[in-house]
Amino acid sequence: MVRLGIIDENSSYRNHLKRVLSTSTDVSVYFNQPAIKNYDYCNQISILLLAISEDFDLTKLTSLKEGYPQLDIIVMTDSQSEEFILSTIYAGACSFFSKRATKQEILRS
Repeated sequence: MVRLGIIDENSSYRNHLKRVLSTSTDVSVYFNQPAIKNYDYCNQISILLLAISEDFDLTKLTSLKEGYPQLDIIVMTDSQSEEFILSTIYAGACSFFSKRATKQEILRS
């Protein structure tokens, strides 16, 4: 069973994503928050779904990955900019998906 956390300021999208992921028997949503309030949670999960926009400070992503190297960080974004998406990968994300992704695309990522 994969334990993951969801970070997104948009509560409607966060709850939708939790419902989608809950349909998989292989996934357990450990937390679902608008922001990381307690980094100790990162020791309890293997995947973090992190919603960010192009104005997000990517050094925070790098610091998070350096502090929790075992954590796979998947970025969720509305951005279609290839440059931005590549920047998130260089900063420490292992994957990304569009917030417009289908249920199958979300589960595949």
